[in-house]
Amino acid sequence: MRYSYESSEYNLLEAEIGLALGKQYNDIRKKFDELIDKTVRASSIVECINSLIRPYLFLKRAVPGNFLALLQFYFNTREYRRSRKKGRIGKSPVELLTGKKYGNPLEVLGY
Repeated sequence: MRYSYESSEYNLLEAEIGLALGKQYNDIRKKFDELIDKTVRASSIVECINSLIRPYLFLKRAVPGNFLALLQFYFNTREYRRSRKKGRIGKSPVELLTGKKYGNPLEVLGY
């Protein structure tokens, strides 16, 4: 997937894979394409987490495990305000994975 569809490298690799898989190639390729469509590539989340952690690393040279757990909880329960996929708007990652409505994060924490 790192090569352009028009490149000769891509076509050579696809031909090799097609020869190795034979009749199964079309089914496997279709399943692979479905998985790629479902995969979220979001470096912005990683950059956001890095920007939140950086001040702690500068001050203490270590980040407490509880802080990382709290960040994880926040990002997993926060609702998307906007998204390229309309079905994600107003839902949190936990809701998207489980299909169940998640309560208010502060209530879940007991505040």
